[in-house]
Amino acid sequence: MIAIRPQQSMTDLAVQTYGRPEAAVQMALDNDQSLTDELVPGAELLEVEFENPKTEITAFYSKKEIYPATAITDGESEIIDNNDPCNLCKCFT
Repeated sequence: MIAIRPQQSMTDLAVQTYGRPEAAVQMALDNDQSLTDELVPGAELLEVEFENPKTEITAFYSKKEIYPATAITDGESEIIDNNDPCNLCKCFT
C-alpha cells in the first residue's frame, strides 16, 4: 500500500514509488482514480506492477525521506486564479 501525504498528486506518488511519472497512469487505472483527482491525505493506494522503475530515484527519496507534494488544493487554486493582482501577494505570505 502507498500512503498519501498532504498535497500529493498521483504523479508525486508515482515518482516517489516508482521513480517515473508515467507510472501515475497505471496507478490511477488500478486504483479507480483519475490522474487529476484530489487525493485524501491518510488514505492509501494499491501498489501496481510497473516495469523498469528507476530504483536510484526511489532509493534517494527513501534515504532522504523526501515525499514530493505538488498538488494544488482548491483554496490555493482560488488564489492563483484571482484576477486582482493586489490579492496575489497572498501567495507569498
